[in-house]
Amino acid sequence: MKKTRFLLMLLTVLCLVGVNGRAQSNVFHTMTFINEGGGYFSFSRSTPDGQSVDTMDYTFRRSSTETLLVQEGSSVYIGLSSERRGSSFYGGIRYEGGFPRLLHFYVDNREVPLDSIYSFYDEEGFYYWYSYTLANVTSDHTFRAVFGEWEEDMTPRPTHTVAFIESHNLSCGYEDSDGSWISGTAIGQNRGDTLFVTVEEGMHFSVGFGGVRPEGSSPNRDPERRPLHLYVDDVEIPLDSLSRRFDCATLEYGYSYRQVVTSDHEVRVVFGPVDTTQLPPLHTIEVVNEGGGYIDYGELSSYIDDNMWHFLPDTIPFQAEEGMAVNIVMHSLRPESGRYEDYSNPRLLHFYIDGVEIPLDSIFEGYYIDRYFYKYPLPNITSSHTVRAVFGQWDTLPSIHTMTIVNQGGGKIHSPRSKAHDAIRMLLVSEGDPFTVRMDSYRPGSPHYGDYANPKLLHFYVDDVEVPLGSIFSGYDAATQTLHYVYTDSNVTANHVFRAEFGPWSDDAYVLTLEANDPTMGSVFGGGTYEAGTEATLTATPNEGYRFVSWQDGNTDNPRTVTVTADATYIATFEAEVGIGEVDGADGITLHPNPASGRVSLRGVEPGAEVTVVDMQGRTHSKISTRDSEITLEVNLPGTYFVRIVGERQCAVRKLLVR
Repeated sequence: MKKTRFLLMLLTVLCLVGVNGRAQSNVFHTMTFINEGGGYFSFSRSTPDGQSVDTMDYTFRRSSTETLLVQEGSSVYIGLSSERRGSSFYGGIRYEGGFPRLLHFYVDNREVPLDSIYSFYDEEGFYYWYSYTLANVTSDHTFRAVFGEWEEDMTPRPTHTVAFIESHNLSCGYEDSDGSWISGTAIGQNRGDTLFVTVEEGMHFSVGFGGVRPEGSSPNRDPERRPLHLYVDDVEIPLDSLSRRFDCATLEYGYSYRQVVTSDHEVRVVFGPVDTTQLPPLHTIEVVNEGGGYIDYGELSSYIDDNMWHFLPDTIPFQAEEGMAVNIVMHSLRPESGRYEDYSNPRLLHFYIDGVEIPLDSIFEGYYIDRYFYKYPLPNITSSHTVRAVFGQWDTLPSIHTMTIVNQGGGKIHSPRSKAHDAIRMLLVSEGDPFTVRMDSYRPGSPHYGDYANPKLLHFYVDDVEVPLGSIFSGYDAATQTLHYVYTDSNVTANHVFRAEFGPWSDDAYVLTLEANDPTMGSVFGGGTYEAGTEATLTATPNEGYRFVSWQDGNTDNPRTVTVTADATYIATFEAEVGIGEVDGADGITLHPNPASGRVSLRGVEPGAEVTVVDMQGRTHSKISTRDSEITLEVNLPGTYFVRIVGERQCAVRKLLVR
């Protein structure tokens, strides 16, 4: 289940988070957990150094009160769920007579608004997920979750009939009132070749069907019958829009009615003889696991062995129909992984597709908990392929650092593997990797404005040091009235805490948008939102080799202070420090050849002058102190450059084109 995987990942996060070098405490505090109503209430904890995790009564299955001791400095994570009709857990044994809907949540008798701890809604699983994290426990705490019934459960629902025509060729299923899926040959009433199933209003139904290609055989399938058309209420559903899997020579289709049932329905599949000229060709995908590392092939399990989760050191071929998509996922397991010892070679060293090596950094998906993920997609199979993953031993391991993201006020924060509504989210990043936090401010006219109780970013802190919003403002989307703020640590070397403080918008706040005439020449800072009548400081910072000229309205102040009275855009103009042709006593200075192919002669230079070659981004490529009036320059990368000559009597710039 998706939720189970989600909780397991969160438990492992708590296993690893913690501040490096923090001293262990011998002080313990009592955590009291009250499940009032018997809904879904999970709990986990980490030790202060983050190296172990303990979970007590992972799912409370009844109305109960549980207490346990937690070491000071530990972190506590609480997960809460509201299961709607349609959820596979709704009304199941998990609750033992309890209620599936979360009504209230209290911490030390203080009610925590549910919208402040809301994480996400799973449209497939039909549940709302809430999460609460308490980092660095320093005292006793009581957590109480109150569950109840959904209002819609109080009255019986009407029922409707779904007719599955030619049901002996179909795998039919429907959702019952407690959210469980029921399927098989004993459901409904058979009358001839049609199966009639009664489904409650608001529920769903599904159908599966397939056919055997001429290359294969099946004792339960007629090789002369292949699905040709699917009709739901006489509306044809394209077969290529359905989920499908190809197992050996059997092609399986799956269809689920996405809308809730509100009336009677009829499902009809038309079968016919196999026309081999119409069949997509088959291609062989050969997966080579060299070294015996961890390859998680996900959807490939249906093609090979549903009970396998990884390849052994072996070559495993499978067939796929043309046009299908497959993802090959490789793992590099770190020693702290509980599965590290399962593999003699747990680290991915190389990856090849059809004999061509693919750089690992081009397929790197990220670091999570105790492993590195690499994913290579085959989005549209049109030919046979050989995929080879080479595994080996670790030599050195990069350090891991904890990035703690605090969402104060419940605004919108984007970050890798993070949910926007989490009050506190802790992520692990390898040393040397970049880490980016992006925050959005939604103005009252934005279509996203009502999604958040506090949609305006007020302050941003890194390790309790406030970062001016004007320095991280990255742009304003006028269409959605959204302001974007981006902070990036390009080289993570330590633990960090990022805290974003959100609040409501006032009626008279305006947006200042700053731009540069050429972003390669310089940067601008000071944009963002300001209350009416306040002052904003706008700064234009030129890159090396360029200078600030003016703002678009002719103002040359830098920094510049403006009084905010309305939305406005300010554009900074930059140019090269010395323009082409701005020569002071530099007659006779020439570049030859120009354009050049790497080597170029600079003639007529004052001995002792300093010659600098810079590119269009202001980066210095070479710097020479001349001794003679003619020197040779070497520029090997194609592009446009500026050659600056500065001496006692000379000051000149020459433009150089390298092909």
